[in-house]
Amino acid sequence: LSNFDLVWWLLVVGGLLTQALLRPPPSTLVVGWSALQKLGASVAMSLAVILDVFSRLPLVAKVYASTPASADMAALFRAAAKPLGAPKHFISDKGCQFTGKSFQKALNRKGVKHRFGAIGAHGSIAIVERFWATLKAILAVRFWKPLLAADLEERVATALLFYSAHRPHSSLRCATPLETFT
Repeated sequence: LSNFDLVWWLLVVGGLLTQALLRPPPSTLVVGWSALQKLGASVAMSLAVILDVFSRLPLVAKVYASTPASADMAALFRAAAKPLGAPKHFISDKGCQFTGKSFQKALNRKGVKHRFGAIGAHGSIAIVERFWATLKAILAVRFWKPLLAADLEERVATALLFYSAHRPHSSLRCATPLETFT
């Protein structure tokens, strides 16, 4: 596994895992994935991110060489739920990654209710759409073109750290996701 495979943003920022473990598990998680070329990358890869709905904090993220499969998303869900506990709800679209047996089995084992965004409506999961728009803006720095997959992973990790710890959100009363989460 590369250093980026399962990035725990709480650990990256440092010292907050203990505080986070003392709080109840997130009630709702939302997932999104996007082809990184849509986010300004020069290579054909995909990025999947699981966010805590309340704080908008990216809990876990992974770069894939292609479109993630149901088993990939199940592993990502388990990684997000492991340190904090399972959420009550998990929101996604109806893509095959989320309707496949592996992913459904992972949710059922944890007793998580699966909810879906509106069928056929682009932007029906507004939190994810705003997250992608912000990430696209952060990644659009032209002098930072990634040459290798490792460069891309480092760039995404930096963007997610900025989003989580340094960018205030008006919907969070000008707090950062990390401040709201802890």
